[in-house]
Amino acid sequence: QAATGAGGCSCRDLVAELRPQLPRAGLARVDFGLAPPSGTRPGPRAQALSLAANVQCLRPELLAVLRDDLAAGACLVVTSHALGPLLDLLNELAGPGSPKGASEDLEVVFAGANPFGSFLPTARAEAVAEASSSPYSGARGRLRGLAGRPALNGREAFVVEAVASSDRWRIRLVGGEELSVKEANFVVDEPEPWPPGPLPDACSLTAEEAWRAAHAHYRAEAYGPKVEALARSRPPATNAFWLGLRRRLG
Repeated sequence: QAATGAGGCSCRDLVAELRPQLPRAGLARVDFGLAPPSGTRPGPRAQALSLAANVQCLRPELLAVLRDDLAAGACLVVTSHALGPLLDLLNELAGPGSPKGASEDLEVVFAGANPFGSFLPTARAEAVAEASSSPYSGARGRLRGLAGRPALNGREAFVVEAVASSDRWRIRLVGGEELSVKEANFVVDEPEPWPPGPLPDACSLTAEEAWRAAHAHYRAEAYGPKVEALARSRPPATNAFWLGLRRRLG
């Protein structure tokens, strides 16, 4: 795992970088905004965000970076495939001098199931429907009506770009093969609703519930019924759960 602190972070368009590599992935940009606590004026802490994605184990170098970012006033968002690593992180960040499951200077802003969790679209078993929109760079869809290579009809594909001075589009099949096809031979899949709607209350934890769960996790005790149900509510996935943290202002 590699991490860059908030003070030395450079801006990268990860969607643009990942889209050619993950032709079946549904990628979308998410803008985060965490308001400062009531009674304070916006400052540097409202402008810095540190993101640690798909955390599975708490390596010392990662913990050091996250502690430094929090100390510098950054808001911290951590995602994981399961709830356990996030509870481990809460206990570690509480500090050796604090009782496990509580922290006077660390605020849990949100915790629970991540509504923006990574996914791969489910393959459609039904026949390819009529196109609802024209192809565009980055669109996902399926091939149809290819007379020269009928075996490819129905295959998933990703639109790379329009072919200059023609009515064709360069598409990439799952596996990497690229073709030039006419617009009529490509059906654009309807995108998933974005942004996703709010999750039910049962999918989110209050700060008190998160700390209580972290305390039980540290002591290897059973969670409460709500946390137990939440931990089982989602199959393991890259970013199935998330946690938002920041330092309390004195």
